[in-house]
Amino acid sequence: MTLIKDKTELNSIAMEFLDLLFARTLDNEQGEIEIKLIKDGVVHSTFQSNYEQIPELSYLGCNNGFNVYFGVNPRVGGAGKKENVINITAFHAEVDYGEIGHKKKPEYDTYEEALETIQAYDMKPTAVIHSGGGFHCYWVLNNYISVEKYGVDVLESINKRLSRDLKADPGTHDLGRVLRIP
Repeated sequence: MTLIKDKTELNSIAMEFLDLLFARTLDNEQGEIEIKLIKDGVVHSTFQSNYEQIPELSYLGCNNGFNVYFGVNPRVGGAGKKENVINITAFHAEVDYGEIGHKKKPEYDTYEEALETIQAYDMKPTAVIHSGGGFHCYWVLNNYISVEKYGVDVLESINKRLSRDLKADPGTHDLGRVLRIP
């Protein structure tokens, strides 16, 4: 369980990150942010149209023993499936390292190996978040793009390519992906 001691720092980091990812879509009413709180196998989901409440929710969740996740791309319809993602705000890859907390052995043994690979990648991520056992890499788009226009398969193939290039977790390419809040 992760206890957050510095609430002010959490709020600052989380708000900067959420603003980077969601300001353009939420300002244009293009969906909501899915938040998942998981504890002892029980999942509680909520959908937020205003990300200003999310750092507080994350703080309370973490300090009460929940794992807290957010949907990388906004959702519509009050559900978190990829069918509920109508616009993409970012592409992503999850680069794991070490053996603790992973279902299968990651490509990288150490923090340094994984980070060096990310830093050497030609297409630099907009944001890299250390999650404890790996890195969440985000390529934030200047303007959100329509899933209907390009299709789920095409957009997920971009995430797959990023994952393949970085030797990231190949099972995290889906548009409905949830990752930890920084």
